[in-house]
Amino acid sequence: MINEEPVKDEEIVEDTEEVVQNTEEEVREEEIEEEVREERYKKNVIDELLELKEKLTKDKYVQTLLILNRVEGANLTRLSKEIHASHKRMREILRDLVGMGYVVQYRRYPDTNIYYKLSERGKKIIELIYQIILFKW
Repeated sequence: MINEEPVKDEEIVEDTEEVVQNTEEEVREEEIEEEVREERYKKNVIDELLELKEKLTKDKYVQTLLILNRVEGANLTRLSKEIHASHKRMREILRDLVGMGYVVQYRRYPDTNIYYKLSERGKKIIELIYQIILFKW
């Protein structure tokens, strides 16, 4: 006696394979449509400015400049607490900002701590940063 079930199983497997192929074809069609949309829509300056605005608010260097604009004469400890960075990371950021000419370091006699403030160049760049961050659409 031959049982017909194996034939049914074969048919089901074929159906399943067909469905999988259709799904793969649909996925490929969606990918092609997405590529076509991307080709039609190229980034413009406005899109780049919006991305820049987003990046600026998250950047530790910019956050440091913003704090120094608000509080002249902050030391390493205060800055690292405000931007939630380790002292080591904060030292690297401050060293870089001093090297770029945006920040000046100084001491207050007789205090031995080093304090930081914006340089003239830093004040100019902070104006630009504020224009980008605070711009309303």
